[in-house]
Amino acid sequence: MRKSQEIDRAIAILQKKGDKLSNVQIEILKNRRNEVWAFEHYIKNSSNTCLLYTSPSPRDYAAS
Repeated sequence: MRKSQEIDRAIAILQKKGDKLSNVQIEILKNRRNEVWAFEHYIKNSSNTCLLYTSPSPRDYAAS
């Protein structure tokens, strides 16, 4: 599990992006949700939506 400080940093970066997918990722991170929850909440009840969620890594953001 990621440290709270890492999650907060990832949330700050996603907030700067401000797009719809980033907002979904923010919700998942803030509430410490997992991939199963994301699938149940966003995909299972949707017929034509494709959402790929990967856990953001601070190393990924540092490299960009």
